[in-house]
Amino acid sequence: MTEGLEKLGQLLGYTASRPRGQAATDCRWRGVFGNTKEVVTVEAKVEHTGQNAVSPADVGQAHNQIARASAEYEPHGYFIRGTIVTHMNDIEPGADAAAGAIRIIPKDVAIALWNCVRKLLSLYRDHWSLILDDMAARFASAERIRARIPRAGWLVRALDHPDRTVTEAELLAEWPERLTHRRVAASSAVGFGKIWFRCSTVDLSCAQKVGAA
Repeated sequence: MTEGLEKLGQLLGYTASRPRGQAATDCRWRGVFGNTKEVVTVEAKVEHTGQNAVSPADVGQAHNQIARASAEYEPHGYFIRGTIVTHMNDIEPGADAAAGAIRIIPKDVAIALWNCVRKLLSLYRDHWSLILDDMAARFASAERIRARIPRAGWLVRALDHPDRTVTEAELLAEWPERLTHRRVAASSAVGFGKIWFRCSTVDLSCAQKVGAA
């Protein structure tokens, strides 16, 4: 799950990493989009331990990651947001009281975000050229999906919603509806070799090496 969150962050245009160390963040997304600088810490709680609610200890770990990111990046003008991605549907009262600005992202909501990115990749691939020096075709393909890319800062705004748990509707509020509900064959998103996917240098400056399925 943590590796998948790292890859998702990269596809969204962030510098995504899994810091090492005993108390390291499960995953950290850092990005500069136009004049917007943001860091999102991701604490993944998907272990099958029998735990069925987010605990105060889980929230404490997330706060530690936010504090580290804030100390490192706030002096440079970054917005810092903290999240817990989990399959658990509940949060203990003590954890909720201590969570502050931390937002809970259900696992299925994170998957819904990935599906939006997959559709973008599919649409881009439909008109992408296999000829390495055919930059005109690649530029045209990127332009084709530009209108389907949310504005810079969309994730921070979604995480600033007052609800503790982020719903799919809230997370994808700025993703154009026509993309979210458009049917794109899953097979079109895979099997297209190793490419560099680039689109929109401002709103979604994503560069991710994609391997053939």
